[in-house]
Amino acid sequence: MNKDLIDEFERSWDFVHSMTMDFINVVPDVRWDFSPHPQYGDFSRQIRHLVRVQRTYIRSFLSKEYNIQEEHFSCYTGNSSRLALTEALLENNKNLKQLLASLRLEDISKFKVTLQPMNITLGFSEYCTMIIQHESIHHGQWCFYATIGGFDTPKSWKKNWNL
Repeated sequence: MNKDLIDEFERSWDFVHSMTMDFINVVPDVRWDFSPHPQYGDFSRQIRHLVRVQRTYIRSFLSKEYNIQEEHFSCYTGNSSRLALTEALLENNKNLKQLLASLRLEDISKFKVTLQPMNITLGFSEYCTMIIQHESIHHGQWCFYATIGGFDTPKSWKKNWNL
């Protein structure tokens, strides 16, 4: 059961992560720091946010607590260049894969993460769903970035989502 749930999450993560990386690779250099609206951060800021949140998710798998406010203090000291942020995302992916490999050896039926400050407790599947949903929400925002910014979404997005 452990292995099946973890494998399922990993397949979902691999898909959503590949869609993130595909989008990053098609954003024109002149649109890297573009924001389609004053209420939205520019694209490079969106990616910095993903780097920080992913690191918080990974730490939370171990600590069993996810503090929403911690994301703002997560360690990312790199710059906002495409190269630096891409490397940070790839490092996060590698760290998540290592973590999942170690979790395959544990009993995840009792796995719980508490979301703070709301004090909501999630099981393994619920927590993994939250991770996928968060990344996917950003994908929806990026369609707006591409449309307003005048550039195409990746071929994989057209193939998988007709966007």
